[in-house]
Amino acid sequence: MCLSAVNRGQVVRLASSGASSGTMGTVVVITGGTGGIGFQVALAIAKADPANTVIVTGRSEISGNEAVGKIKTESGNGNVHLALGDMALQKAVRAMAADLHQSFPAIDVLVNNAGTLEYNTTADGVSETFAVNVIAPLLLTRLLVPALKAASPPGNVQITSGGTPFDFVHLDDLQGVKITGIENYSHSKRVMEPMSLALEAELSPHGIALNVAGGGNPGATKMTQSVAFGDMPWYAKCLYPLWRIATAPDKGKSAAVAARPVIWAVQASPEELGLP
Repeated sequence: MCLSAVNRGQVVRLASSGASSGTMGTVVVITGGTGGIGFQVALAIAKADPANTVIVTGRSEISGNEAVGKIKTESGNGNVHLALGDMALQKAVRAMAADLHQSFPAIDVLVNNAGTLEYNTTADGVSETFAVNVIAPLLLTRLLVPALKAASPPGNVQITSGGTPFDFVHLDDLQGVKITGIENYSHSKRVMEPMSLALEAELSPHGIALNVAGGGNPGATKMTQSVAFGDMPWYAKCLYPLWRIATAPDKGKSAAVAARPVIWAVQASPEELGLP
């Protein structure tokens, strides 16, 4: 099996061994699955059935392989794979999708979980937060439609949403470049939600269901732990010490709690989700 390794604009090929697509149970792709909430989702799905195939995506080969090894050990499921790629770069997303098609021609579930809070401008000329939180799930889902259609029954798509308190959307600044901190992250998630409604309309004729899952405690993840004092809105800065306590490393306990809605959505039937 070949998957793409992408390092900030550079696309190379990474060879990795794995089972052929004909011998797998449920095939689940989880972006941002090497840590935080995504890791907990991957671990739960790998544990649920040893026949399940779990593919997690990440940017670092070292930490990615470490995460895959940990999932295999803790779940007892050896059918866990790593796809390396930078979700902020559209070139990388396209390369990853092409390799996923080659290695996994039928995908049962795509979990668009990767998220970030970064103010950089990507090589595509967009905000990195917007690129990862909005563009990447839209682009990757569209590119993987043939593999989702090939599943029997047709695959479904889950998009994770953050438990953020801000409901506004600036129509004149969809990328949120004029917004900083937690409000910037929240804004990107609010934009992602109507994008998901439009994407659902595209997928529905193909029999592919889409669901937005999440909204609870964000948990102690790399993203939440990276939030600095200056990222807090002025009226919440006094609560920053409490934020640091709430998002302090806890060996994945809070991330596992935050992952529960997504885990349920991945395993639920369309009827349970209220989908046709």
